[in-house]
Amino acid sequence: MRTRKSLLIAVVCLVAICAAVLLSACADNGAAIVTNGDFENGTIDGWTLNDTSSGNVTVQPSGDDDATAHNGTAYSVSVNASSAWTYMTQEVSLKNNSYYRLSVRIRIQNLTSAVIDEGEDTEREIGVVLGFTEDSDFEGLNITSANISDYGSTSGRKWVECYIYFQAKATSDFTLFVGIGNSSASPSGLVYFDDISIVETDSSVATDVHYAGMLKEDGTYSMAGAGSYVYVVLLAVFTVVVAYLLVKFVRYAMGRDAMDRLRETNPDGGNDGGVSGAAKAGRVLTSPLALFTYAMLGAFLVRFIVAITTFGFGQVSSQYYDLYSTVNTDGWGQAYSVIPGVPSLSAYVIWIFARIAAMLGVQGGSMAMAITLRIPTILADIITCYLIYSFAARYTSVKQAACYAGLYALLPVFFTQSALYGSYLSLAMPFVMGMIHVMLLDSKETAGYAAGKSAFAGVLYTLALLFSNWVILLLPMILIYQVGAVVKTDKAGRGKVAGITAAQAVGCLVVFYLLA
Repeated sequence: MRTRKSLLIAVVCLVAICAAVLLSACADNGAAIVTNGDFENGTIDGWTLNDTSSGNVTVQPSGDDDATAHNGTAYSVSVNASSAWTYMTQEVSLKNNSYYRLSVRIRIQNLTSAVIDEGEDTEREIGVVLGFTEDSDFEGLNITSANISDYGSTSGRKWVECYIYFQAKATSDFTLFVGIGNSSASPSGLVYFDDISIVETDSSVATDVHYAGMLKEDGTYSMAGAGSYVYVVLLAVFTVVVAYLLVKFVRYAMGRDAMDRLRETNPDGGNDGGVSGAAKAGRVLTSPLALFTYAMLGAFLVRFIVAITTFGFGQVSSQYYDLYSTVNTDGWGQAYSVIPGVPSLSAYVIWIFARIAAMLGVQGGSMAMAITLRIPTILADIITCYLIYSFAARYTSVKQAACYAGLYALLPVFFTQSALYGSYLSLAMPFVMGMIHVMLLDSKETAGYAAGKSAFAGVLYTLALLFSNWVILLLPMILIYQVGAVVKTDKAGRGKVAGITAAQAVGCLVVFYLLA
């Protein structure tokens, strides 16, 4: 009875955690992103000035200029800079993987841009800048006298609406700065600002000429930032609950195995004639097939929920789609310029699934694209669960084998790699499991069988290595195994085993080189 209560409590905890994950992912406040961006109250309430900006950033009546005629606005902000970064800031809340339009109406009274040296004989002008202090690599909106005409005519010192699109790569509060210059350059001039806004939009803007790229938190991608601290805590609690639940199932399976052995040695005691229907139903629900079904279903559901709630986690989805786009335009030779060191077969799989999504009309950067690019890693995980079950069943009971499959299916350390990160290692795992299974098979006396095992294990290792560079860590193990296979074979067949193994190694090396 105590065991049943413990299992019930664990299941309830799992359901509560999954519900919390979904609710936290769907939460959305509908408040305006930028506060007092039009300055219509005649103040700069909601904005903070830096030390050099005090007295140089003021609210001005718009008068009868074209801003008033077109927008009906009564006030704007003037920024007067003299060889110093002069700006104002505001905290804004952005969501991970969402696309935004950052816009402002400006009127340049006069502006002398600053030039910064970016190395390799490259220089860049800095003028009016809207950006975020958390990511120095994000160029933001940079307007100079030379490029403002891209947004409209400035003749007669007219107001011009300037804008960019970008994608946030963290759910966090970012510090928006608006002014003249940035942390690297200090232009001079007098510029008027009005109607500063950030509006959430859709992923189609990723192809717009004014798309500025990704905004990162602290210039890096972190699980705490991109997945939120709440999500990390939920995963930690989920790990504890799953581990507890699996221990209970393993103990239960071992106990049932002992009862089955008792029935075999005591047939009279194993008579089920007096067993109630409820007890029989309980046996069905805890049968080996049922436990295996739970493991496979759990593997899929957990990965599906994670893929939905954290689509495009970090820079993974953007990198994968960039690889697809680059290969289409510049050929496979440029794949490594997008993702340095990407394993060959993983690159082909990424391209194939991105191509399928594109043929179905799925846009790059969308949730549908991100989930599509995770399909192969999720499928690979489910295949790995099945292989663990089938291999473990050869050496333990089928009930314990189902529990071991459930361990891989439900522990976050495994499903976050496939469903959240889209890790190449997940694609390699079925081949690694196959290699280990071949190595553990009972050896036979014939040289042909030993040679076949050795060569097949080497082929599986090569396939795994083509999917993940981390598999190189298993190279000593496969080498020791193949050398051992040659040494253990009798003298008459040793040459045959050595020849086949060597041919396999050379052939795999050639294939690896050609694919890479």
